[in-house]
Amino acid sequence: MKQILVVCVGIPTGESITAELNTIFRGVARAEFCLCHQLREKAEGRDIVLFSSKYSQALCGGTALSPTAFPAQRVINYRNLQEVIELEAGSRVLLVNDDKDTAAEAIGQLMEIGLTDLYYFPCYPGSPGHPEISIAITPGERSYVPDHVTRVIDIGVRTLDIRTIYDLARLLGAEHLLDQSLVARYLSQIVTVSKSLSQSRRQTEQTERLLAGIFDQVDSGIAYVGADLRLVRTNPLFESILGQSREQLLGRHPEELFGDRFRRVEEGSFVVPVRSRTVLLRIKALDDMGPSYLVTADYADTIQKLDRRIRQDSAPLRRRLYTFQDYLTWDEGCKKMLALAEKFTRTGGTVLIQGESGTGKEILAQSIHSGSSRRKAPFIPVNITSLTPTLAESELFGYEDASFTGAKKGGKAGIFELADGGTVFIDEIGDAAPELQAKLLRALEEKSIRRVGGAEEIPIRVSIVAATNKNLPAMIREGKFREDLFFRLNMFPLTTIPLRDRPGDILPLLRHFLGLDAELTRTLLGPEITRFLQNYRWPGNVRELMNVAEYIKLTHEGHPLVPRDLPEYMSTEEVDRGRVFLSRPEYLVLNAVSSCGPRGVGRSRLQGMLSGSGTDLGIGKIRAILKALEERGLIAKERNGCTVTDQGTSALKQFQSPNL
Repeated sequence: MKQILVVCVGIPTGESITAELNTIFRGVARAEFCLCHQLREKAEGRDIVLFSSKYSQALCGGTALSPTAFPAQRVINYRNLQEVIELEAGSRVLLVNDDKDTAAEAIGQLMEIGLTDLYYFPCYPGSPGHPEISIAITPGERSYVPDHVTRVIDIGVRTLDIRTIYDLARLLGAEHLLDQSLVARYLSQIVTVSKSLSQSRRQTEQTERLLAGIFDQVDSGIAYVGADLRLVRTNPLFESILGQSREQLLGRHPEELFGDRFRRVEEGSFVVPVRSRTVLLRIKALDDMGPSYLVTADYADTIQKLDRRIRQDSAPLRRRLYTFQDYLTWDEGCKKMLALAEKFTRTGGTVLIQGESGTGKEILAQSIHSGSSRRKAPFIPVNITSLTPTLAESELFGYEDASFTGAKKGGKAGIFELADGGTVFIDEIGDAAPELQAKLLRALEEKSIRRVGGAEEIPIRVSIVAATNKNLPAMIREGKFREDLFFRLNMFPLTTIPLRDRPGDILPLLRHFLGLDAELTRTLLGPEITRFLQNYRWPGNVRELMNVAEYIKLTHEGHPLVPRDLPEYMSTEEVDRGRVFLSRPEYLVLNAVSSCGPRGVGRSRLQGMLSGSGTDLGIGKIRAILKALEERGLIAKERNGCTVTDQGTSALKQFQSPNL
């Protein structure tokens, strides 16, 4: 980020100018100010030194400066002139400023905009006194107003002239920031003061030239509709869109140009056909100026393209981020993991989240950002798998002008720069190419980045949260992931818990996703489907459960759910899972229950049956096995004892014991 140093005589001037610069060039440059005597110690390392006036430049003499140093051109703050305009013609006033030259300059600017019927007397430290004058006008320098003055009109610190802003934008390579809103701000100020002056003062030729120049530079068609609802000014782009010359347009009513719907002129946005193209008209009433309006015209397809680009660029920055309250769980292990994650919000250290897909790694990342002191700064995610290694480097670190074919003119800031003060979430870090791993390691170690094609080191102030579903230690052993990068990332490790390891979350989450109340839950989720869902492996975790909920909402017809109402793949996968996890004692108990048929069997009888076949299991062991089989949906408890379910029968048919 470029550095601008504003050099001034007084603190109010410095504060005003730096605030204005930091607003206009936010994200491109940062402005600070110093007083003239501080310049020698403050100038080092600055890209631009901007003097508040030629006087402040002269005070600094030959002090060594940045290669780019020049005085600002400043103008009266037009918004604050109403009280001056209302002064009686011929009034004698002091013009109070911090030195002789700036006082004279302010007097000249007031006269240039038409305030010529006042008698101005410059007043500054060391100037001759004017005891008979009781009115003082000052551009923010109240401390220099003599004590005998009874009325002070403070018109505020003079603002930067638009020519100085354009010069700075050119030097910073930030012409793209000088959009319609900036020009419209100057335009509105000048139109307002011009209207006031037309009622009480003669409008000067200088103001007219400046107003015309601004009209002509705006990138939209613009027309000014006066008090008689006739066009009194247009710019070349407006004339081009309408296909008519200025002479043909001036003095005409909007109804004549755009149709009957504009018989009454009112604020709003309107889509109208103009010369076989669709044009968006925006009409804005000018405050405190009577029935007058500013009309802008743009081709609709141009607006649509711009809107698309803005939404693409700003969507990651503006969407609502998750918090820890959005990570729904009733599982104690998960609650402990969330409590640990909340502790990590108190530090800016790197967090590495490992876990299976669908376990909420990005929700955790956003929650860590939302709970931290960086919550008001950007949170920008990037998924490594969606980018080629070269593209990932330019997206993360940015690039300079003409650094590769297709690069934008002027270059582009990368995610690390855009997220300044905030958080970068690097998803699927385990898929990063070796070259990118090396550059990430350097960025973490040096806390700075270098754009593609650039030589300048750019400091970064971001927190890193990385996530992966890969086994990074195993990848390190295989030489696929850098061990030093792993330890840089793994400062604060988090491991998410898969859904199958927290069965108590399955039904509450499903109820939440389905939007069911307690009564509907009892009706819809019977014992059979409940057992199935709690014993299903859930390879896609919570994301898969959300998909199942959407499937149920679309397909179910009101009857209690059974496993066949779920997506077909789930039943096939569950049968395969049953064959894999049956132990020999579980198989023997399940087989014994099956041999009793639908009558059911109790624990004591089971113990006798097993003992008679040479398997000696105690009542406690049988109880534990029966509970495990029931939880997995392989048996069901009936009034007369345990019976085998359809899933249990399938598991028995497919079970292959190595000891049989």
